[in-house]
Amino acid sequence: MTFKVKDFYYQKAKKEKFLARSVYKLDEIDSKFKVIRKDDSVLDLGYFPGSWVQYSSNKVEQKGEIVGIDIQNISTELKHLKNVKLFKKDIFEIKNLEDINRSEKFDVVLSDMAPSTTGIKCVDQDRSFALVEKVIAILPNFLKFKGNFVIKI
Repeated sequence: MTFKVKDFYYQKAKKEKFLARSVYKLDEIDSKFKVIRKDDSVLDLGYFPGSWVQYSSNKVEQKGEIVGIDIQNISTELKHLKNVKLFKKDIFEIKNLEDINRSEKFDVVLSDMAPSTTGIKCVDQDRSFALVEKVIAILPNFLKFKGNFVIKI
């Protein structure tokens, strides 16, 4: 059985057809710092379930591009988005643009990755930090100079 928090933001996300309530965290960050702009190219590391992809797709409009990478199966709910390409890949196997069939770096890199949890706090924290360290290690290979980066732990 899966536990879902059914608070205000859960209900709002469901009503607005977003796949997760975490979209409102990105919206708040973007509203304050103007991270994602029209026509941007955005890389979303650990995109699943896809609310950040949905939000970014809308923000960049038709000329922008979103690339999502996650170890989970590709989300069928996102397949209708024309400016989105999704890859089922392990972040620890990604090193450079060629690994995702791309030649240009991204204007924006987002990451809201979370590891599978064990319930053992120190193990789960270590796994989270390992993901963050990996994203930061590969970031120079994917983010344009003066690009924007958002990571949520």
